[in-house]
Amino acid sequence: MSGRKGIYIEADMALSILQERAKVETKNRNPELSEEEITFISKEISISAIRYFFIKFDLGKMITFDINESLSLEGDTASYIQYAYARGKRIEDKIIEASFLRKQDKIDNIIETDFSLTEIDLIKHICRYDMELKQAANNIDPKVLSKYLFQLATMFNNFYEKSPILKEKNEMMATYRALILNSTLEILKICMNLVGITPLMRM
Repeated sequence: MSGRKGIYIEADMALSILQERAKVETKNRNPELSEEEITFISKEISISAIRYFFIKFDLGKMITFDINESLSLEGDTASYIQYAYARGKRIEDKIIEASFLRKQDKIDNIIETDFSLTEIDLIKHICRYDMELKQAANNIDPKVLSKYLFQLATMFNNFYEKSPILKEKNEMMATYRALILNSTLEILKICMNLVGITPLMRM
């Protein structure tokens, strides 16, 4: 819909269209899920898409809502962030199944190791969470947090692609990466809940 062009659709209609499209995509990606699960996931995807689309802009700014863009798994969308979280949870589940997390108890201090730039950037961004949250609260500006969240999801996707955990032969490095994964998922979930995006285990 576009206010500038005078084109509008009712919110309920937009939500219904989003949910139906999300339902088709979810069913294609997860044919093993029940109809009830697919309905729940598609509903949360559509609601999150609308919420996030409107909070990432400056207050008072003219907004053109694009249904296709809001559901894209690429770019600054709730679906992109939800997909990043779901990818991370799948890896976390596999780590738990392999009893890999037990090895983390043996680590008291981080010893010197060769972290990649991708890993260092992600760690630094995680550490900025408190600062970004304070800025968003002080300025009453959720856009600050939505921008931080999108950047976190993007950095995590880079980490996901370039820093394998289960296939890493260096046990210590794999353990460090698992710790980075856990911290990222924790901050992702907190931020998503704050801006109204539902964290999903499957997409």
